[in-house]
Amino acid sequence: MTQIRALTVADGLVGFAILSLIGSLLWPALTERRFSDRVEESIQLIDSARERAILTQRQTGAWPTQVSTDPIGDAPAPEWRVWKRVDEVHVPAVAPPPDADPGPAPTEPITRSVVRSFGAIEVTTTSEPLLAALLDHYGRTDSFVRNSTWTLVLSTPASTP
Repeated sequence: MTQIRALTVADGLVGFAILSLIGSLLWPALTERRFSDRVEESIQLIDSARERAILTQRQTGAWPTQVSTDPIGDAPAPEWRVWKRVDEVHVPAVAPPPDADPGPAPTEPITRSVVRSFGAIEVTTTSEPLLAALLDHYGRTDSFVRNSTWTLVLSTPASTP
């Protein structure tokens, strides 16, 4: 006589518990890998946009009006911004010719306006870990986070008066 072994409810619960335990052990590794892939995709998009912007600025002397990038995975699309800043810099006084009467010395320093052009790549996302990863990768000297936007600033060398 053959005996048929059937699964009981207890056997099913034990199997479910084992699968749940395996899933809970693997879940952090899977989510970390997905997050690191998202960070790498974002960095690739940003580097591509930065290279295109710098190349355009070197070739034309002006920042582009927009930089398009092809989407990669589920990385947020970077946006392009341009702005100008005016700095007041001190200019050395022009020395008069040696035989001329120098007259009274100027009482106020002579200043001149210098306009600098900046470009910026912005990534807007609600993922605070992604913002922190971008800030960590590019450093705090050239990039910053404000609210839910990370910004990488690209600037031209300062022109001397």
